[in-house]
Parts: sequence; structure tokens; C-alpha cells
Amino acid sequence: MPKIVDPEQRRAAIADAVVGEIVEHGIRAVTLARVAARSGLAIGSVRHYVANFDELLELSLALVQERGAERVRASGVLDETDPAARLAGFVEVLAPTTEEDHRANIVFLEYLALARTEPRLAEYIEAAQVQARKQVGDMLREMLGDAATDDDIRLETMQLMALSDGLALAAEHAGGPYSPDDIHALALRHVERVRAAYPPTSAANIDARP
Repeated sequence: MPKIVDPEQRRAAIADAVVGEIVEHGIRAVTLARVAARSGLAIGSVRHYVANFDELLELSLALVQERGAERVRASGVLDETDPAARLAGFVEVLAPTTEEDHRANIVFLEYLALARTEPRLAEYIEAAQVQARKQVGDMLREMLGDAATDDDIRLETMQLMALSDGLALAAEHAGGPYSPDDIHALALRHVERVRAAYPPTSAANIDARP
């Protein structure tokens, strides 16, 4: 009786093999042969799911981003009723604080560097960044209300995304994941500073009275 193959399991095994190669050897070292050897599949089996190097990279990037999105959902931060707690939690969950996060972060930074000269990858990554910016902007608007202008929200979104990107890059210079307690404190501190900079309109009017 022929063996039943689960296509999704095969794709996940191939993507995991790509991740392993990138973490250990860098993205330029990835080849179909090395991925086949690491995944335990024949090269022909790998080619059944990915036709070339570009598709191989796109498959693994999709897996990393899907797992990142699942991590956000599983954390429950998006279910927080307080928008400030939700925003701080969003920053926290995106920062690498475990070995698994650290590996995913290495892979993402490698992709980011390659995307500078690979338009298809650049489009893929930008689409994810647009979604993240919208989520952050929506949370900021909910937290700040009418006290912030649209331009305020745009600039605060840029700053918060820069904080997140900076944490990702600095983690690799530090050689490992951050302390969860440090990231929790940093995220709360940043969000509270933003909220304090935009007091509710009614409070601002009261303070401005002679």
C-alpha cells in the first residue's frame, strides 16, 4: 500500500530545513541539495513543492511569518481591553525573548537584507509591514483618541515600529534573546510615555484655563 503523504507536513519540513540552514550557515548557503539533506527528503521530492531557489525562500518566509502571527494570536495581547496594554503586549510579543524567537529573528533579518536586491521578497515583506503598521496605528488611535492628530498617529507609529525593528537588530548584536522582564518593562515604559504626551482633550482644556 503506497505511503500517504501530507503535503502541508512536507512543506513545513522543507521550510524548517531552510530555516535551519539560514540560522547555521546564512541565507546565501541555502541550496536545494542542502535542504533535501536536512529535511530527509530526496531532491526530487523537494522540487515537487518548490521549483526553484526563489520559491524555496518564499515558502520558508511564509512559514516564519505565519508562526509569528500565530504567536501574536496565542499570546492573547490582541484580546486586551485596555489599548495601552494591547499595544505594549504587541511590542513584547514581536521582540525575541526565546530561542525559537531568536532563530526566527535571525531568519527574518537575513531575508530583509536579501530583499534589498530581490523585488519579490521586498514586496512580500512590505505587505507584512503594512499590516503591522496598520495594527499599531489603529491601537494608537484607540489609546489616544482625539488628543492626537492623524499626523501624530503616523509619526508615533513610525517610532514604535522603529523601536520594534531596533530591538530585532540589536538582539543579533547581543547574540541571543532578550530577558522577557526587560522587554515587558521597556514596552510599558514606551507606551506610557506616548500616552502621557497626549492628555485627553477635556483635561488639556481644563489645564489651559486661567
